[in-house]
Amino acid sequence: TMLPEEYEPSDNDVICGKGGTIYRHAGNKRFRDMIQRQLQTYETCNRRMDKVVLITSILDDVRSVGGFVRHNKKSGRWFDVGDVSAREKISQQFRDFLELRKVGMKESILSQKRQLSALELMYLPKFPHRVVSLEGEWQNRGWKRSKRCI
Repeated sequence: TMLPEEYEPSDNDVICGKGGTIYRHAGNKRFRDMIQRQLQTYETCNRRMDKVVLITSILDDVRSVGGFVRHNKKSGRWFDVGDVSAREKISQQFRDFLELRKVGMKESILSQKRQLSALELMYLPKFPHRVVSLEGEWQNRGWKRSKRCI
């Protein structure tokens, strides 16, 4: 839906698009904070319908004070992207944050492995089946390290 010619996004609007200016926009920052606060809830949703309900509640929260807008470079005007695109943006933001968390956990594990003492490194070849659990404990067929890995 095309917005009035004089329209300028407020701090409550989420701007859809790419680039640093859009990323730094106050409404987009607020939107990312909102998604991060609900990330655990999203992650524990067992059914697709639960995710739909959560995404709808976020959409309603944003729409109650602002909207999801995009700038059309050809016409120079702003338009509302509609609920379908807004839902996709919310869903994608959840997936992006989950991926960042996963990558962050991998980086943390690698960092901790690099910090192993020389003595521990001598024993690593003897225990090729070591794994790091989600709780961050080293496990070796029942043996747990006392020092946390994450």
